[in-house]
Amino acid sequence: PQERNPFFKLTLKQPKVSKTKLTAPEIKAFSGQETTSDFQELAKDLFLFSFFTQGMRFRDVAMLKYKHLTDTHIVYEMNKTENAQSVEINPAANAIIEKYRRADATADDFVFPLVDTDKVLRNLKPVDKDLTIADLEFHEATSQKEIKIQKELDRDVSSKNAYVNKEIKKVAKAADISKKISFHCSRHS
Repeated sequence: PQERNPFFKLTLKQPKVSKTKLTAPEIKAFSGQETTSDFQELAKDLFLFSFFTQGMRFRDVAMLKYKHLTDTHIVYEMNKTENAQSVEINPAANAIIEKYRRADATADDFVFPLVDTDKVLRNLKPVDKDLTIADLEFHEATSQKEIKIQKELDRDVSSKNAYVNKEIKKVAKAADISKKISFHCSRHS
């Protein structure tokens, strides 16, 4: 009961959290910055793609497949919340998609060359030798096989996230952006 709870009227002040975001001039500087490697170019493009798609999270960008694209929208299930999302593909986001489009890509292929599908599938062969790229999806795991697939995908995507963040910081520094940024900063920008 409230009268027996000595902490009932106690309220704690929460520190105000400041989320790092880039301003329009900083986005322009970041966008125009030359890169020093193919992977750094990919990292920059992924950051900008997230920005142009209303802040798609890294895992959702990494796991984006051609089957999620329509002529006008990206339709996918957000990994973190499992909510269905539909984001309009604006010209800037479309240009990044087209930059990485492969002529031989199938609906189950990833849009961006980030997930090492060969390595992931090779590591999963003891689980099921007949696994294909179509099996590489994040969703609610209901079997041991699905749990192993998701753990292997998570391992690959998490390591790529760290590498992309490292490259984004280099691009930001070269663009004279002094803020401490990461991929997630694109959501707040």
